[in-house]
Amino acid sequence: MGQTSETQVYAGYRQFYIVDADSPGDTGSVAFWTEEAFASRLPVEVGVVGVATDTYGEVPVTLEVLGAEPEVPLDDWDHIAEASLLVSAGRITLMGCPDEPSGLVVAVPPGRYRVRVCFSGLRPEPDEADYNGDSYLVQMWPSALEGRRVLKRFGG
Repeated sequence: MGQTSETQVYAGYRQFYIVDADSPGDTGSVAFWTEEAFASRLPVEVGVVGVATDTYGEVPVTLEVLGAEPEVPLDDWDHIAEASLLVSAGRITLMGCPDEPSGLVVAVPPGRYRVRVCFSGLRPEPDEADYNGDSYLVQMWPSALEGRRVLKRFGG
């Protein structure tokens, strides 16, 4: 295992999702956008991990599917958070909001994964421009299911 894909995802309402393509979660659930989700920039529900962006529009995203946990590149990123995702039938996709598929569907073995999102180009007060300069690295690897945690918090 080890594959990298680059794409643009439409982050309407300043969010996009990493989803189990065969069992996507409910992003409208009251359990999705909690206070902890806002603070971590990473809402989580069964079948979906969300990413809160600075941009309301297209954002560049790199997806890495790895065989094991990579080193945490703290110095290279503004914010880093991770959560778990159960993949039921072996396909994940990046989904824009509202419900806009990126066209990227990646085959992975079914199972439990850790999803780490590294955020770059964040601003303390992003403006309403189409693109604010933010970008995202999504790393996934097989792992036991664990709670959400922030490895580096953006202080802006």
